[in-house]
Amino acid sequence: ATPSPPPPPAGSAARRKMEAFAQGALCCYQQAEAAYVQLAVAAAIAAGGVDGDDDEAPTLTLVDDCFFVTHHSVQRAVRSGDAKLAVVPLLHEIVDALRNLVYPKIMGTLRGAGAAAAANREWIVAFNAIDHAAAYASQLRDRVGAAFCGEFESLAQMADPALEEFANISIHLRQQGAELAAALAATLLPTAWLLLEFGPAEYEIGSETHEAAIQQSFDEKLLAPLDDAIGSVAPSLREANVDLVVGALAELLAAQLEEASRQKSYNELGALLLSEQVRKLSDALSSRSSGSVRHQFGRLTHLAFVLNVGSLQEAAALLMSTMGAAVKGGEAAPPRLSRAEAVRVLGLRVEFNVAELREMMPDLAEEEAEEEAKRAEKELPW
Repeated sequence: ATPSPPPPPAGSAARRKMEAFAQGALCCYQQAEAAYVQLAVAAAIAAGGVDGDDDEAPTLTLVDDCFFVTHHSVQRAVRSGDAKLAVVPLLHEIVDALRNLVYPKIMGTLRGAGAAAAANREWIVAFNAIDHAAAYASQLRDRVGAAFCGEFESLAQMADPALEEFANISIHLRQQGAELAAALAATLLPTAWLLLEFGPAEYEIGSETHEAAIQQSFDEKLLAPLDDAIGSVAPSLREANVDLVVGALAELLAAQLEEASRQKSYNELGALLLSEQVRKLSDALSSRSSGSVRHQFGRLTHLAFVLNVGSLQEAAALLMSTMGAAVKGGEAAPPRLSRAEAVRVLGLRVEFNVAELREMMPDLAEEEAEEEAKRAEKELPW
């Protein structure tokens, strides 16, 4: 094979002419690619449609189509070999297309879908589309970053503004998804059981029949219906959205159970029963998620633990030795009751005289005063 002729020497008229031609060609290519992105994204949005049925996490087809277009446009620009003239300008065009075309269309679909509900398919589709788009924006950021590290390492900083935009789009969409998950979780909250069953239930257990009745209500009117409700909506949600909904539901449920639990009084058997119910509920919700609801149940679990101390002396030792722990193994520990809150919880045990505990902990009054001052400050109207 005949070898290719060497390029003209640097600085020569032929070399300058060749470089000018290459730059012109790259500019024309970049303008054509940018126009293609805008037109292809607009066509994908106009085509509309839903991908997947109710058992396969349906989402808007425009999400797959638009990110397919942007991903392959970036690949072609990278293959051009010029970051300044081809890749970086195209990234800004893609950011504009995502912000000005894709995002408004998804949010418009959501606004037109009505209220959050497991049976509202249009709302579920928009909810899934938001998570889907957030995942794609994050992937696009990672792929562009990897391309610059591999192909244009010396110019990597030029991609930073676009990478930051992709990250911000993903973060914003995930924040939207978390809010939507909370709205859907609120529709699954077993409000009737909380008000009509758990609220009036007495946890000063006096007989096996009394205990069995409370446990039956918990198993049959809370756990089973709650599991059915999650099970009915989970197949129609993306996995990340299932985790968000279960987490939001756990947070709402734990907060309401904590508030209701503080209105009761307990003997030893009642405290044991509450602790067992909290554990079973936490396990049931965690089984419906790829993670755990340990964090959401942190305060409620701690409340049940405090209620089950064997004596005031044990309680005092516990409060003085372990209440300050905030992190464990570099990971944030689940939220816990403050010492002042724990003492008030101990006052719910009919066997305990909290005045004796206060005498064992003379610094407690100052801590309670600080908590009360903070609470009063939060309630100020300004």
